[in-house]
Amino acid sequence: MATTELSAPGAGTIEVGDDAGSRLGAWRRPFECDLPGTRQEFEQMLQVAELREWPEVRRASLYGVLRHAAEGSPPDALPVANALLEVSQRDGDLDMVGLALAWRAWLATSGEGRSAVDEDLARAVVLLERPDGDPVVKTTSHFRVAFCMWERRMWELADDQLAAAEVMVDEVDPLHRDPLLHRAALCLDRIMLDLDRALTLRQVSDDQGVAARREAQAAHISASARLDMPDSWRAHIAVAALVTDVLAGVHRIDDVEHWLQRAAEDEELSEWVPRLHLALALCWEAAAPERASEAAETAVETSLASGDSTSPTHSMALHEATVLEARLRGSRTAGLRSAESFAAEREADRQAVSAGLSAAIAGQRLRGERDALSRQARSDPLTGLANRRGLQAHVAALTAAGPGTLALVLIDIDQFKPINDRFGHIAGDRVLQRVSEVMATNVRSDDFIARLGGDEFLLLLPRSDQAAASKRAEDLAAAVAALEWPGLGPDLRVTVSCGVAVGDPTSMLELTHHADAALYRAKLARRATAGA
Repeated sequence: MATTELSAPGAGTIEVGDDAGSRLGAWRRPFECDLPGTRQEFEQMLQVAELREWPEVRRASLYGVLRHAAEGSPPDALPVANALLEVSQRDGDLDMVGLALAWRAWLATSGEGRSAVDEDLARAVVLLERPDGDPVVKTTSHFRVAFCMWERRMWELADDQLAAAEVMVDEVDPLHRDPLLHRAALCLDRIMLDLDRALTLRQVSDDQGVAARREAQAAHISASARLDMPDSWRAHIAVAALVTDVLAGVHRIDDVEHWLQRAAEDEELSEWVPRLHLALALCWEAAAPERASEAAETAVETSLASGDSTSPTHSMALHEATVLEARLRGSRTAGLRSAESFAAEREADRQAVSAGLSAAIAGQRLRGERDALSRQARSDPLTGLANRRGLQAHVAALTAAGPGTLALVLIDIDQFKPINDRFGHIAGDRVLQRVSEVMATNVRSDDFIARLGGDEFLLLLPRSDQAAASKRAEDLAAAVAALEWPGLGPDLRVTVSCGVAVGDPTSMLELTHHADAALYRAKLARRATAGA
């Protein structure tokens, strides 16, 4: 097996074999849960993909570069996300288009271009709703879309995305050794999402809502007991369940104090310190309001110190400190009224933002349905290639673009009527479909292919001269001739003849006439060779 080695300054050297297994491994590598390698290594892999003409590895390499850039310098990551989006659109990889859109939304600043972010998220959501596609890419995209929604407190929409990921997560094994890792991460995320939702609902005194989140969280925790996950994750789950219990009115003071001591000693649990102080405040609220007030103030201070000033925990801690201040004074203070008003307004804003994105998603679905109907009207139902109507639309676009060089290739299946007569029309349809598949897989992203009718096809190659177009036609004919048809007939052989003409796209009629004449000469030559 041949390998390619490419190195970059300050980076290691990677080896990528040229066999199918190495190609698949290179494509899967950036989707591993624990971000592998370095940015330089993925940039090297991108060079290998360009050298080998592996489009899927090129896209995956860009995704690896994007992940590293987002970890190191998020502003530098946005151009990479745009590059991934452009390449994926050009290659027609809708799964990667959705992933690039989700990342672009994630990287956008929270206060700028909100409508553009909503449009990216809506497009990503609708692309993910397609029934086909790669489960690895789609699961990764669902996670990223969910995190975007979670960041903006769109709890319900975020949970919908996590639930969608759960449907396909058992198909995903990005590390090729632990098929449960994604499911474990998903379960942990849903437990934490329930906690954030409960914090917000408690702030607006929605006791029923808090109880519902506690019940949903309990179901996820029960599911997590059957999964393989790190012990540290189980500790996070235990603390999340404890805080949610307290929010629901179950005052487990001893457990809160136990975990608060552990969090003070364990760096991995230190993020829970503000929430646990908040839980103490809630536990002591009625019996010891002064101690509760101290705990609430500590929750505020520690959340600020940890850079958590925009989180539901910080908001709830501020709210609880205001509630306790009023309780100690024995009256409804102006601060309490202001806090209650602010919480209600913030919840209304949150619901409005969620409704706005839901409307954008609905709009994208309608647009997608219209586009699908348009594609259906311009597509051949048997082969999936463009029909004459689709060809006319494409030619109109080429003509509008102005003069240029265009190669037109007319393709005809040789002796197709005898194939139908001997093997039947069902076999004939299968021949048309497989020949179409060969042609579709041997064209570039900016080429165009259509079925004119019967066994006739047309291929348009922009920026191709006579020699290049003739070579493309020969390669396509060779690919068809190499096909085997064991299911239809062991002695069935299918070949095609091609006619090539090169000229200006504004003179399509003349181009078609010359290509037709060349096709006629090719068929005569083939018959003469067959009869010799």
